[in-house]
Amino acid sequence: MVQHPYPTDTKEDSDCADYLDHFVQLWLLGDYVGDPEFQNKVMEHMMDCVKDGALIKTSTVELIWEESAESSVIRTWVVDLVRHQADRLGKDILEGLPVEFLAEALARSWDDRIIPRIRRAMRSSHEERRRYLCDA
Repeated sequence: MVQHPYPTDTKEDSDCADYLDHFVQLWLLGDYVGDPEFQNKVMEHMMDCVKDGALIKTSTVELIWEESAESSVIRTWVVDLVRHQADRLGKDILEGLPVEFLAEALARSWDDRIIPRIRRAMRSSHEERRRYLCDA
């Protein structure tokens, strides 16, 4: 049985966030040498780490944003992760994140959340649609 190299017994252990930094560096190394199998194994550990409650640090987001390609899956992962953590814990965790990252997160929120709500409203009953109209 393989032991996880980071603590999993408490959700508030800051060591897990530090391990996440190392996993990101390993993922980037796998990207550099072109080893997607290695990257996938590292990503599994990263997902386990955040599943166990680790909050991603601003410096980790910055590292991903500066060192990964725009189309890389690690960028998709970190945007989705931060959006999830902000939904759960509040917008304060967004403070200090790179503007480019926040713009991407907002764009994805627009595509994933706002547009479907607008479409649902357009298909819904007249009464439901009234809540989007100004009082005249």
